[in-house]
Amino acid sequence: MAGRGLRVSSNKTECLLLDFGGNIKRLGMLTKKFPITLEPTEKHEGEELLKECPSCHRLISIFAQICPECGHIFSLGKQPEDDGEAFEQEFGELFDDETLKRVKYARSQRKTRFSKQQPPDKLWELFSDKHNQDGKTFLHNDWLFGAVFGGRDNDFNRQRFLEYLEPFAPKNDRTKAQWLKHHLELEFGKPGKQYRTGKHTTTEAKIGRNSKLEWWEILQCSPGSTWEEIKGNYRELCRVYHPDCSGFDSTIEMQILNLAFDKAKLIKG
Repeated sequence: MAGRGLRVSSNKTECLLLDFGGNIKRLGMLTKKFPITLEPTEKHEGEELLKECPSCHRLISIFAQICPECGHIFSLGKQPEDDGEAFEQEFGELFDDETLKRVKYARSQRKTRFSKQQPPDKLWELFSDKHNQDGKTFLHNDWLFGAVFGGRDNDFNRQRFLEYLEPFAPKNDRTKAQWLKHHLELEFGKPGKQYRTGKHTTTEAKIGRNSKLEWWEILQCSPGSTWEEIKGNYRELCRVYHPDCSGFDSTIEMQILNLAFDKAKLIKG
């Protein structure tokens, strides 16, 4: 295994240090003095949003797929799933045991259909076949609030949901807009309406985006852009959304950027 060599000398001895991990380059010589304290190390705001590029050792956004400084391409591991367990437990407090079974079935089917990219409207037919045999049990729309994203309403989750809904939407533009709005309100709530999420907790739905952004709009290019142009724009936008430059938590912006980049990669990469 090769390493970078650094020769250290004194009046009596001389030795060669192998800097395998690049630690000396980043942290300084072994003789450098570091303050030692028993107190917890203070974590600076924004550090949790950064990762180190293994090629140029720059700190960049943890979401960046390409280093904006040197162009290093990161290998992507399995992306974490949204954890809505706490939301589900609180939401479940609203119902008696018999109703809760039906609610859990409806919500799990809603999330499964999203994850497997299956038609959303089929849920009502499935629910009716399973639970509406006496003609008295219906699927209430409010049961589906937060079923997919656990009540987290932001532009990234709305973009993902719109990407899922669009292939199944009606072709007529006016009907399509109403259909998309209906499904978005089932998940994120009708703006201004209070939703009970537990026996003693409520949340108010807010106004959110009801239309999908195209990948080229997010990457600030055109549908005809080359793959090299797309990668160049992506790197530049990673610089813009770096916490040191943006001055705010740019997690949502970077997630939307990656969503668009992944789609562009399928088409152009």
